[in-house]
Amino acid sequence: MARLFTGVVIYSFFVFLIMTPLKAKPSDKSKTKQNKYGIALIIGNKNYKDGVPPVDYAHNDAAAFKRYVIDILKFRERNIIYLRDATKANLDSALGTHNNVEGEVQSFVREGKSDVIIYYSGHGVPGVKSKRGLLLPTDATSNNAELVGYPIDQLYKNLSKIGAKSVTVFLEACFSGGSEGGMLIKNASPVFTRIEAPKSNLGITILSATSKAQLASWDNNAKHGMFTNYLLQGLYGAADQGEEGNKDGKVSLLEIKEWLNEEMTYNVKRQHKRRQIATVIGEENLILASVSPGRQFKPIQAFEKKKTVARAQRGAYQTPTISPSARASLNIHESYKSYGILPIKLKGKRCVPCENILIASLEGLPDAKILRGANARKADVVVSSFLSRLNVTQEANDAYASAKVMSGMFGAVLGKNIVDHIDRSTPPSFNIFDVELMLTAKDKNLGVSETARGIYFDRKDARQPKQSNTVKGINSVFRQAAERLAVRLMGGTPPPIKSAAQIRKQWEDKDQNAQNGNWSEDNND
Repeated sequence: MARLFTGVVIYSFFVFLIMTPLKAKPSDKSKTKQNKYGIALIIGNKNYKDGVPPVDYAHNDAAAFKRYVIDILKFRERNIIYLRDATKANLDSALGTHNNVEGEVQSFVREGKSDVIIYYSGHGVPGVKSKRGLLLPTDATSNNAELVGYPIDQLYKNLSKIGAKSVTVFLEACFSGGSEGGMLIKNASPVFTRIEAPKSNLGITILSATSKAQLASWDNNAKHGMFTNYLLQGLYGAADQGEEGNKDGKVSLLEIKEWLNEEMTYNVKRQHKRRQIATVIGEENLILASVSPGRQFKPIQAFEKKKTVARAQRGAYQTPTISPSARASLNIHESYKSYGILPIKLKGKRCVPCENILIASLEGLPDAKILRGANARKADVVVSSFLSRLNVTQEANDAYASAKVMSGMFGAVLGKNIVDHIDRSTPPSFNIFDVELMLTAKDKNLGVSETARGIYFDRKDARQPKQSNTVKGINSVFRQAAERLAVRLMGGTPPPIKSAAQIRKQWEDKDQNAQNGNWSEDNND
């Protein structure tokens, strides 16, 4: 009886808090809303054939730019087309051809609503005969570049016809016929092609690494292209907050241009003793990004000893300690690895979204190649999953009886709206979701394995749909286990996770605090 009386008093106090005017919290204007219609095509072409030198940091560039698009621009990951080592067929499929603009990018666009971003890191070459700038697919050779290269002017023309709200193109490439690794065209003197500005009525914004006959330089310290390294620093906020910026919390095209001219050009001269000036075309007052306080670009080198994932960061992991035994096992840092994802099945049906979560985490590993389907078992490292626990049980809510008593005693005084609020916020019972997953990655050549576990233990109002919360739990354990596995495969140690017993103890402590009149913690169940 004493406990019931205490509950009534506490709920009365709770109602008093609801009816007392609260001081509105200041809005966080710096928080960027999700750009649910934004579309991005991100290409990193590193590995070429027939003696064409590789672009050492193209994969790093693409991964970092994808992280920017998700974290800062808030694009949905499902709206990002991410290509590594794209072939001629890949480029045509994504961007369309000279007589058909209906590529994959165009199919993603919501007419008049989608902001479209194209990012390319890889070789560019000049057409020896046509003098056109060409993006070089990875299946090109030094002798057929002009035949299979994707023309820059065709890129602009196709993008102008897809019906997008805006189009911005970023090119980490030069079109001089040379590269950091050597000449790209055999048996020919250097031929220099300048990127042509699109016609004014095309409405396309362009940022390219070089001007005229310059080489696109690499930053060997950051392990990125120079252009990409300083471009992303600027887009994360340095261009607005630096000496040339107006510090209004927004990064404009003019600020990026001045930032690149100041920082990129200087550092190329200092490191490589040559000149490189970015090409910037578009309206100078165009806003490219909003500054997120506390966020700054970190080169790929800063992530080599951390877990890296293609999705928006979900939490701060401590920097893993790399042990010699870990390096000797899977050796991710020193060698190229392919990862085979065995089909994931739930209740006898293949779960493609679960596989995609796992792939998104493994794609963050340096130079990782992902295989799925029939080729999965041919990979260097085979990844399998085991859903060890999937239970949903129901438990009564001890606070429900107190809430009903208070509603009956004070309903006439409090009014129907308050009573309804109490009924909605105090469920008669909870559904307890208990899910556990194990992921195992086995290196077939070395005969060693790494495992990672994911746990989801939560309680939800039993009146809510059980199915949707079950799906949420499954997605959560796959994401948690996948991120932890990525850390382990890089030789690191992920932080410990809470067990079901520890989480239940937190519930009990919070419930006890509430019964004792301590409302310092919000009840988010």
